[in-house]
Amino acid sequence: MSSGFLRNHQIFSTLGILWMAQVLILLIFSFCPCAVQAYDFQACIGCHAIELDEASDRFFLHVPFVQRQCAECHAAQPLTLPPSKLPVQKIKRNKIQWLGDTAVVEANHAFLLPGEKVGSVLVAELQGADGRLSRQDIDVPLLAELTEVQDFDRPPVLTNVRVLKVQRGVFLSVTIGWQTDTLADALVRYGGNDLLQTSGPSKRLGLEHQVVLFNLQPDKTYRYTAVSRDLFGRSHSSEALTFSTSAPFSTLPQEEPGSLSGSESEIVLSSSFQRLGPDYLLELTLDPSASVFIGSSGEPRNPELIDDGTADFESEESHDGLSSEIVVSMDACHSCHKGQSTATHPVNVYPKAGMVIPPEYPTLPDGRITCNSCHSLHSSDYEYLSRKEGKRELCVGCHKDMM
Repeated sequence: MSSGFLRNHQIFSTLGILWMAQVLILLIFSFCPCAVQAYDFQACIGCHAIELDEASDRFFLHVPFVQRQCAECHAAQPLTLPPSKLPVQKIKRNKIQWLGDTAVVEANHAFLLPGEKVGSVLVAELQGADGRLSRQDIDVPLLAELTEVQDFDRPPVLTNVRVLKVQRGVFLSVTIGWQTDTLADALVRYGGNDLLQTSGPSKRLGLEHQVVLFNLQPDKTYRYTAVSRDLFGRSHSSEALTFSTSAPFSTLPQEEPGSLSGSESEIVLSSSFQRLGPDYLLELTLDPSASVFIGSSGEPRNPELIDDGTADFESEESHDGLSSEIVVSMDACHSCHKGQSTATHPVNVYPKAGMVIPPEYPTLPDGRITCNSCHSLHSSDYEYLSRKEGKRELCVGCHKDMM
C-alpha cells in the first residue's frame, strides 16, 4: 500500500512539473512576442506589403508563399548532414570586386569606375580571340593627381550603323555595330512593330560598338535603332533600321587557322586614367585585341569617398531569429527538394575568375552562387520559378562565352 501510494505520488508530481513547464513556456512567449513575430506572415506584411503584392501577381508562385508560411524558408534550420552536401569551394583567390566587363573583342576599351570602389590595384583579365585568359595588374593613381575629363557639351554622333552578323546555331543572334565620335556606351532598342525590347546593359565605353541581340524568332523582320550615351549622360539615337533573321551571314573578318599565335603571343596592355568628378575614367589599349574584365583589389585608393553606412542604418531587431541567408537560399530548398535530380548548376561555389554575375542573379555577400541565383524564392513569370524565360537565356546571363 505504501509503495503504491509513493508511485502515485511520483506520477502526480511528474505531471505537475510538466504542467508548470507548459505554463512557463506560454508565459515566456506571451511576454516575448518579438521572438516569434518574425515568423508570422502578418508581421512580415507590415513592412514588405508592396513586394509581396507585386510577387503575388506573377504566374508561378512558390507553395509556401501562397500558403503564407514564411517560416518554411525564413525560419528553416540548417541541415546537419554533411554540410548539406554543399561544401564551400576551397579555392585560394585574391579578394577582387569585379566592376565591369565586355564581350566585345576590340583593341580599345574604356570604363567609368566608381571612385569609392576602386582599390590601389585594378585587375584586368583579358580574353583574346583565341579564348585564352591572362591577367595583368594596373596601379591606380589618386584622383587628386588626375586631370578632369573634357566636356564638349554635345551628344555623341553615331555613324555607320549596320548589321554585322546573323547567326543561327544553338542560339539565334544578331550583332549590330556602329561608331561614335566620343566615348559612349552602347544599347539597341528593337522589336517587330515597335522598339520596346532592349539589349542588355553595358559598362564598356568606346568609339567602336558591337551589341548582340538574343530572344529573336527565325524568319522574321525586326526594326531597330542604336543608342549611345556619353560620359555626361547625353544620349543620341540612330534612325530606325531593319534586319531579318531569315538567312545567316557575317561581315566580320574570319580568322584563318593558325593566323593568331595566341598560344605564343601575350597581350600587351597600356592604360591611362582621367577623373570625372568622384569617378575614374580608365582607358585601355590592347595588342592584339581582346575582351576585358575589370576588377578592383587592394586597400581603398580614396578612403574619403567611402560611405560608412551610418546614415542608412536600420535596426534588424524585427528579424531576430530568422535563418541566415545561406540557409534560406540553399538549405531550405534542399529540405523539401531532396535528391533533386534535375539540378544542373552547382551551388555554394564562387563564379569563375573574371565572370561578372548580373545583379538580377542574387548571390551571397561573398559572391557564392545559391539556388536563389537562378530561381526566385517567392514567385516568377517563368516555370520552375526561373529568373529567365528559358534555359538558354538563363545561362548566357553569366556564361557570355556561350553566345
